[in-house]
Amino acid sequence: MRSSSVLRRFVAVYIILHSVLALIFLVVASGWIEQEFRKQNFSHLKSMAYLVRNHLRLDTPTLDKQIVSQQVGSLASELELRITVVSLDGEVLADSEARGQQFENHSDRPEIQQARQGKLGTAVRYSESVGRQLCYLAIPFSAQEGAAPVGVVRVAGDQAGYLEIENALTMFLWIFGLSLGALSMVLMWAFTQREMAPLKVFSQVARSIASGKFESVPLNLTRDNEWRLLADAFRQMQQELAAREKRLLEYSQRLEAVLGSMIEGVLAIDPQGKVRLANEAARKMLLAEKGQLLERNLHEVARLPELLQAVNDVQQSQPYQQIEFQTFDHPRKSISARVCRIDTQQPAAVAIVLQDVTEIRHMETMRRDFVANVSHELKTPLASILAYSETLSMGAINDPKQSLRFVAQIESQAKLLEQQIQDLLTLAKVESGEASFNHTCFAVNEICHEAVQGFAAAATAKSIELTMEEADDQVAVFADYDELLIVLNNLLSNAIRYTPEGGKVSLRPFAEANFVVFEMKDTGIGIAPEHQARIFERFYRVDRARSRELGGTGLGLSIVKHLTQALGGTVHLTSKIGQGSSFRVKLPRCEL
Repeated sequence: MRSSSVLRRFVAVYIILHSVLALIFLVVASGWIEQEFRKQNFSHLKSMAYLVRNHLRLDTPTLDKQIVSQQVGSLASELELRITVVSLDGEVLADSEARGQQFENHSDRPEIQQARQGKLGTAVRYSESVGRQLCYLAIPFSAQEGAAPVGVVRVAGDQAGYLEIENALTMFLWIFGLSLGALSMVLMWAFTQREMAPLKVFSQVARSIASGKFESVPLNLTRDNEWRLLADAFRQMQQELAAREKRLLEYSQRLEAVLGSMIEGVLAIDPQGKVRLANEAARKMLLAEKGQLLERNLHEVARLPELLQAVNDVQQSQPYQQIEFQTFDHPRKSISARVCRIDTQQPAAVAIVLQDVTEIRHMETMRRDFVANVSHELKTPLASILAYSETLSMGAINDPKQSLRFVAQIESQAKLLEQQIQDLLTLAKVESGEASFNHTCFAVNEICHEAVQGFAAAATAKSIELTMEEADDQVAVFADYDELLIVLNNLLSNAIRYTPEGGKVSLRPFAEANFVVFEMKDTGIGIAPEHQARIFERFYRVDRARSRELGGTGLGLSIVKHLTQALGGTVHLTSKIGQGSSFRVKLPRCEL
């Protein structure tokens, strides 16, 4: 089993401390052994020095070099020591191992200087005269008992024997100490490895908890010690974290479900301006890429001055703000935003609720335009009827020629008014869902022939070439025959009305996958792009004056759109100014 880094560091620190302490102990012990051996050596030399001094009693108060040399030689051979006698002025009078040699003055020797002062002089150094390391001990020497010192007796012992014993003991001490230290390290490693084994289990459990796996690694510790208590605490923590994680996951899923189902955009902004929460609707409204909204500053993803200013104002002081702004994309959208504080910090975190009110504003515009248009459209024939009626009542009725013309105009305007009201009722019925349709499967050529034949005379009157390109006999559409005929009639009526004399109008039905397409093309005046989005609105006219001259109620294309949608299809316009228009009505296909 691979040891943990904590265990390795623990054992490494122990080894370092143990090694340092063992090294200190061995160094101190080695120094103590050396000191004790030297002490024993000097003690032996001291005894020998006193013995030599007692045997060197002379009969005369002065030192005779020859007599001293004889006595030193005799004693040195018996004691197996090097004996040197030095006068007080440093002259070597006798030396047991260097007889006949000329010695330099020894007054500078430390042991001699100490002995001349009446002290016990000691020194350890290499002897040039005998060529080895020696221990020296010197004491003052008197020729007769009670007399003043006349010289110094120095004895020297070879350290070789002591050093061998000292080195052997020191070596044994080092080997024993290091071996004992190594053994204790191995035992400490094994013991620590055994005692710290649960730490690896706890680290695995901690990693599992961090990754969200709360029950992947069991904690089965049988020994009743601190690890067992810690394991019980970990198990309790696992259970509590698992329960909390489950509750948080459920809450997060519910929150995501709620936010994801909302058509309103929701944003949460922290005091630093970073987006902490955003649903899909908010991302789409702000035109942000998926995954590029969260954890980014709002000004990085929303280049909307009104919104950024409102967020800044609410963060600083205001409790909330309600604003409305338009996006810069095409087509532009109207967005209503409510910005309010979440907390009381300064600056505060804020919540933003975005609502796309483009359709609402569009409907409001359409409602206003419809009211204005319907008032204008109904007012015109009513005004004409009223004017002609007043003219007749003022005496024109007595003029047969004029009265017939006025009555004809009243009748024409009344029919126009009736047609407008009828178209409005038809639209209202379709929009409310109250209209009933009789869907059947029938060939497209049949209904197209009927529609084209109905407008053949009108086309001929304007010298317009009206053609139809037949589809395959097996191509059939699933729709209400009468309602589809109304759609085609309205498209043909508009095409002929807005196509100049000598132009062309064509109707081509064809199959496209599971649909049937009725394509109506003309070479008329065309429709500008800015009007194409609103051309299917009720009473919407591109050129009111010209439209009224050409006739029509202004509801034809609106009826086409609503009937097509009620029949389960779509209508699409393609047009260019001066090049004509193309309407494509797509309805479900069926098999005869």
